[in-house]
Formats: sequence, structure tokens, C-alpha cells
Amino acid sequence: MSRNNDEIIRKYLPSDVATKSGIKPFDENKIYSSLLKETSLNDESAEQITKTVLRRIISSEIGFLSGPHIREIVCSVLSEMGYEEERKKYTRIGRPMADLKELCEGYIKKIMELSKMNLSKRLILRRRRKIRKEFLYRISSWDLREFIDVVQISRDFTFKLD
Repeated sequence: MSRNNDEIIRKYLPSDVATKSGIKPFDENKIYSSLLKETSLNDESAEQITKTVLRRIISSEIGFLSGPHIREIVCSVLSEMGYEEERKKYTRIGRPMADLKELCEGYIKKIMELSKMNLSKRLILRRRRKIRKEFLYRISSWDLREFIDVVQISRDFTFKLD
């Protein structure tokens, strides 16, 4: 997303953001990009929401941000602007909803692929255990409980296998 007044905006935004991989320079383009990736918003709406989020951050005089904090602000703006379905998709539940959905879809896809293979029942069971163990290692029980709650609440949420 390009802006003519980058220098002015940068002057008032926090310089750093805490992420899982450490402290990184604040980059407002990541808000815009993640909105496009994780929601069904078009470019114009994503840019409008990003600008609103930036104004909110500047007006609140927040000195230091974290990734989850930014996500909370974005969700608040999405709700206020009437983008409730997009907010559901963008919501963080232990980890971003898109990441959690991707993990679950991958697990389901691997299990379904196993059933198509011409393998002995014993080998299929062994591979299923391995896939399940890998899946459970990557996802916490809290993530899973929260994910199930969100799925039950959101009637139109579906797994779409490619």
C-alpha cells in the first residue's frame, strides 16, 4: 500500500513491534497485507481500515505495540465499521484464525489421503497416529477448544478442502 505522507505517519507511529521472532520495525503494510490475505476485503476497504487503525494508534499515543495488540485494534475497527464476518476471520484465538484453520485443514486432508491409499489397516493406523501426533504437537488444547467454540458460534464457517 503506497502513501504520499509516509514520513509524517512514521513520525507518529511506534517505531518497533514485538513479534514471536523478536523486535521488528513497525510496518503498516503488514496490516494491509494481512487484511487482504485473511479476509474477503477488497483493496479499497483494506486500505480504509488500515488508515483507520493507523489513526487510532497515533491518537492513542501507544509507545510500543505487539502483533496481537495490533490485531485487537484491527478487529475493533472491523466491528465498528460493520465488517463482522471479516472480524470473525481475522480474530486471534491463541494464534490467528487463518493459521489455525490451515492446520486443521491440513490434518483433515492428510487423514483423507490415507483412506485413498492402498495400504494395510495396520499401516494406515500407524500413519494416522503419526499424523495425529504431529497435529497435536503443533496445536495446543486451548487453541483447539477456542477453535471449536468459534466454529460452533459461527454458523457459516466451513472447512474448504482444496
